[in-house]
Amino acid sequence: MSHTKLPKVVGEFRELDLIFKSGSDLDVVERGYARKLVHAISTQNEVLECEALKGLGDLYLHKAKMNKHKAENFHKACSLYTELLRYYTSIEKKQVVQHRIRYAEKCTKLIHDQEVLKACATNTGSNILAVSTTLHEVKKKSKLKRHGTVPLVKGYTKTLVKAIVEGNKRLEVESMKSLGDVYLEKGRVGKDETAFSKSAGLYRAALDRCEDSDGRETLRHRIKYVEKVKEKERKKRRESGLTRNKKVGNSSKDKQEVTDRTYQDQLQEGCRALQTGDLDTAERKFAAALKAVHGKGQHWIETEPLCKLSNVYLKRGEQSKDGGDFTKAAALSNAALVRAKVVNKEGIKHTIQEITQSFVKHVLSIEQTVPTDDIEKHKSVLRECRCYVEEEIKRTEQQIDPYSLDDNDPEIRVAEKKRVEANKALFDTIVHQRKTFIADLVDECMEVMGPRAAWKNLGDHRKAVSYYEQALEMMRSIYGEGNAHPDIASSLNNLGDAWKNLGDHRKAVSYHEQALEMKRSIYGEGNTYPDIASSLNNLGAAWSNLGDQRKAVSYYEQALEMRRSIYGEGNAYPDIASSLNNLGTAWRNLGDHRKAVSYHEQALEMMRSIYGEGNAHPDIASSLNNLGAAWKDIGDHRKAISYHEQALEMMRSIYGEGNAHPDIAGSLNNLGNAWSNLGDHRKAVSYYEQALEMMRSIYGEGNAHPDIASSLNNLGNAWGDLGDYRKAVGYHEQALEMMRSIYGEGNTHPDIASSLNNLGNAWSDLGDHRKAVRYYEQALEMMRSIYGEGKAQSEIASSLNNLGNAWRNLGEHRKAVSYHKQALEMRRSIYGEGNAHPDIASSLKNLGNAWSDLGDYRKAVSYHEHSLEMRRSIYGEGKAQSEIASSLNNLGTAWRNLGEHRKAVSYHKQALEMRRSIYGEGNAHPDVASSLNNLGNAWSDLGDYRKAISYHEQALEMKQSIYGKGNSHPYIASSLNNLGIAWSHLGDHRKAVRYFEQALEMMRSIYGEGSAHPDIADSLKNLCVTWRDFGDYRKAASYYAQFTRIKQMIDGTYRL
Repeated sequence: MSHTKLPKVVGEFRELDLIFKSGSDLDVVERGYARKLVHAISTQNEVLECEALKGLGDLYLHKAKMNKHKAENFHKACSLYTELLRYYTSIEKKQVVQHRIRYAEKCTKLIHDQEVLKACATNTGSNILAVSTTLHEVKKKSKLKRHGTVPLVKGYTKTLVKAIVEGNKRLEVESMKSLGDVYLEKGRVGKDETAFSKSAGLYRAALDRCEDSDGRETLRHRIKYVEKVKEKERKKRRESGLTRNKKVGNSSKDKQEVTDRTYQDQLQEGCRALQTGDLDTAERKFAAALKAVHGKGQHWIETEPLCKLSNVYLKRGEQSKDGGDFTKAAALSNAALVRAKVVNKEGIKHTIQEITQSFVKHVLSIEQTVPTDDIEKHKSVLRECRCYVEEEIKRTEQQIDPYSLDDNDPEIRVAEKKRVEANKALFDTIVHQRKTFIADLVDECMEVMGPRAAWKNLGDHRKAVSYYEQALEMMRSIYGEGNAHPDIASSLNNLGDAWKNLGDHRKAVSYHEQALEMKRSIYGEGNTYPDIASSLNNLGAAWSNLGDQRKAVSYYEQALEMRRSIYGEGNAYPDIASSLNNLGTAWRNLGDHRKAVSYHEQALEMMRSIYGEGNAHPDIASSLNNLGAAWKDIGDHRKAISYHEQALEMMRSIYGEGNAHPDIAGSLNNLGNAWSNLGDHRKAVSYYEQALEMMRSIYGEGNAHPDIASSLNNLGNAWGDLGDYRKAVGYHEQALEMMRSIYGEGNTHPDIASSLNNLGNAWSDLGDHRKAVRYYEQALEMMRSIYGEGKAQSEIASSLNNLGNAWRNLGEHRKAVSYHKQALEMRRSIYGEGNAHPDIASSLKNLGNAWSDLGDYRKAVSYHEHSLEMRRSIYGEGKAQSEIASSLNNLGTAWRNLGEHRKAVSYHKQALEMRRSIYGEGNAHPDVASSLNNLGNAWSDLGDYRKAISYHEQALEMKQSIYGKGNSHPYIASSLNNLGIAWSHLGDHRKAVRYFEQALEMMRSIYGEGSAHPDIADSLKNLCVTWRDFGDYRKAASYYAQFTRIKQMIDGTYRL
């Protein structure tokens, strides 16, 4: 029996405990503790077994405290703690366990009754049939997965833990017996002595627990059988060693005959299995044949089994359509080619070409033959690179030779430094040559595969997580559980990225933190290393996605500092430029747009110095796009367009004019956003449509991909801006459906929440504010589940803001104020109390509007003044910026509500002047039209109706030029209504009626004939009042009846 010391055991659990503590992946922790439990049982290590039981108990208690299947996990925890009492003899240890159970009961407010649980287990699952059924199901499911013994071990381990929890002794014994059987088979097939030991250990543990005499006899027999097989294998190895050392008689000849016979038998059996399609058996037989002749000094003999194994993987690939199988087939054929005799080489080369063609046909679905005669060209390129390196090394040795100098010569240090610099320059050149070579290979592959085939499988992030988890598990088994290794750290990083893509940013942070900790332990705490800088960078991105921009800035700054110390302060290097770009993005998210521009400009300058002024490179294009986004935030939309156009032009020169590429599609989307900000929504739609078409050609028509869904969302927003709200709803519904198909129906993801928000906006525009509220509430609930209940996050604040606007539209003004206050409070906690940020300014504006609706106009003025002051501090005093103009506009409206009409005119004039300076004098823009409209209303309040009409006519003309003369749009209908009111004030009721009727007709065409919408109700009310003033009371009564009916439908009080 093993008596491992506790400190050593604790060390074995360190990595699992760290993951558990981070709360990142409890399923991985559960599997890890369970594996430790099986290992402890098989080695009869009681200390390890107790720690594993305790770890599992703590894990289930943690889940119960999180309200995840509370009762079930609570009872699991307490059952495992109770199991510990079997091992503990000291009173102190038993008291500790009992204290844990009492603590669990206190935390969960539940009572643990072990006897009741045992009775339930006895009634439900401890009979022979139930146990057999349970284990049979495990075996059946494992066969479906087809990954050797791993799924079986996992399945039986899970059943063993379940048996311990339920106190089901029969299931516990049978699970151990089944695990023993798996390890016995593993030992027999793989000649693995460790597996035999594990098998015997598990049988002994089962024997200790077994109460059935027949069962005990069976287990004793199995233990003897394992020992017999184990001893047999040992004897074989000893005899094998003796035979190799003998130099007498015909022993080596005899052995060769046996080997030849074994080799031929295995090959023949493998060929028969291959012919019948039994690929697993064929693989096993060919591998045995290879093993029989491997390492005998005649490598050419290994050629045939390697070729046969290649055939197995080729057949498997043709069935599975998995590129990995074709890769293995090609690797095995190449291994055979190296060992083959000259006479056989041509045939193997032909096989490799067949594998390539089959891969193209079955994985890429390309039928035509692909040329494969570029291998010699590639070899030639690599030979040239190698020759260049050899010549450079010789030249350096000849020209800079510190060994030719005396030890005391002061020039020796100078020579050594020059030699180091020359070697570093050579390494940089090698890296560049290899990158260029790989890039050329990728381009050739892209030509063969086409964009669709190359990208169609991207976006399956759940599959990515699954593969990365398998890779991590494999790395840990190779390098040792709990050991630190760069490959393990790399797998942790990959899992962080995959979970980020799935929207689980907390999990992403956890994996990146584990990777960073491991890298620091490998390279030394406090040391600088590119891999550590990369992890710091990843953590910055993860915290940015979680909304903690200040934490993101901190990590990005650490990464930048480390990279500058690695590559040299003042030196230009892609990693440094990347850190500058990241910092630009983080400061942009924090609302410091001028700082963002500064970082992005530094990054662009560095990229140009690296890749050459005037040269085209994706990194330069990316920096141009970043600068476009930053200038957009500052409000300089023309500058933004200029940068995005440069980026698009560069992308097209890199990837080819007329070619489809995600980066080109991204630039088209950026230009759509920029033109939308400038008010040219038709141009925006054009760019978005080009982007959508390109995305579909890249990822495949009818395929679901986040980039396609994003383009659908952009088109929804653009059509909403153009007033076609039904089209907008249609695009947003397509986007939502696609997002759900990508991330899983019922799963939470920021992109799904964003689509829900967009649909809320679209239904709000259509006047269905209750539907809007439902979508906003779903989005808010999802955001809180993603980022954490009670967590301050910008996306959650945005959802609160949307709900405030929706309730305002429904007339629930106090509810609106409540949501806007929550949004303001959250944004202040995110960006810092007393700090200026565009989102905080926006919340102040919204509260101003909400208080105005409640009739507290002085409070409204106060909030709008705060908002204006903040925006001026952000964008610059005296600076013309769209958000500042919006605040001036809001103050004009607030003072108008207070009856200060001259003050209102003054603010609206300032807003109009600023908007004309932003969008260009004489240019048409929705914001300019809005200011003209507001000035019309303000002059109307002052009694100057002719001036009012002049402004409303200018507004109408501009809106018709923006949205199209003859097209229907709510803003055009609003101007028609305003002109009707102005003409009514002047006493021209016929003209007023004409404008009101045009407005009503347009509203009905937008929202639907018979639809209940506040704008339609307003038009009916205006017509009612005008016909009454005109003296036609019948018409007035008719319009009043229609108005009343629609108002009741809106309020929900209408009855048929």
